[in-house]
Order: sequence, then structure tokens, then C-alpha cells
Amino acid sequence: MAAGSFFMYEKQNDVALITRNMLNEILVAAAIQQLTSRTRR
Repeated sequence: MAAGSFFMYEKQNDVALITRNMLNEILVAAAIQQLTSRTRR
């Protein structure tokens, strides 16, 4: 039972990491888009 809960904790950690990475990528993409649109004008 303890091993199962530990596995669940590991899974939750992975999901949090993936979510954070996705958010970072979205933020970076948005920043790059803003920079490119600013220089175009």
C-alpha cells in the first residue's frame, strides 16, 4: 500500500513538472511573439 501511494506521489510530481514546462513554453512563446510584433511596427 505504501509503495502504491509513493507511485501516485511520483505521478503527481511528473504532472506538475509537465504542466510547469508547458506554462513556461507558452510564456516564452508569448514573449517572443510580443517582441517580434513590436519590432515589426
